[in-house]
Amino acid sequence: MTKGREAVVRFINKYDRPSSIHLHGSYSRTPFDGWAEDRTFPREYKDYYYPNAQPMRTLWYHDHSLSITAVNAYFGQAGFYILDDPATDAQLKLPSGDYDIPLMLAAKQFLPSGQLVSPATTHVSLWGDVITVNAQPKYKFRLLDASVSRSFSLFLVADSDPNTRLDFIVVGADAGYLSSSVRAKSLVIAMAERYEIVIDFAKFQDRI
Repeated sequence: MTKGREAVVRFINKYDRPSSIHLHGSYSRTPFDGWAEDRTFPREYKDYYYPNAQPMRTLWYHDHSLSITAVNAYFGQAGFYILDDPATDAQLKLPSGDYDIPLMLAAKQFLPSGQLVSPATTHVSLWGDVITVNAQPKYKFRLLDASVSRSFSLFLVADSDPNTRLDFIVVGADAGYLSSSVRAKSLVIAMAERYEIVIDFAKFQDRI
């Protein structure tokens, strides 16, 4: 999406459970916020209006339906909603296009059959035991923790020296781009949080 360009997005429920789509981090008006009881039932649809008036940032949409939010989001009703601004892009000169890579992290648990364990029967937490994740030397990565319960401590190492953490640059978070970038060697990301980081791989060529 582009900043300043209004959008209407139609969500069609082709599943067997109700859903309510919430755009996490958006300036959404009340009828389009996706509150828990505003459910769209199977074979129904709802049009959501998004003003896209905020500064450029990484947002995400997910199900928010009453009592089954975790179940629906866990089984796939979640995704990136990237709000771009060409003018800001030109000023910041951050990696873009093929070098701007969204990464959604999630912890899943599988049955021997290969099917997912449902969080519907879990009343405390579902940590999951399988972590799932979706040469211009510099890349920007958009990170999202879409887990039900698990936080992640992320860091970067080279195969040749796995005990040494390499640095990267944090340029954005939930509220958009930071007023100044932050150099870091690790990052803790919790449920529903987003970060945008830049990694310059050129300086690691002799270590990878």
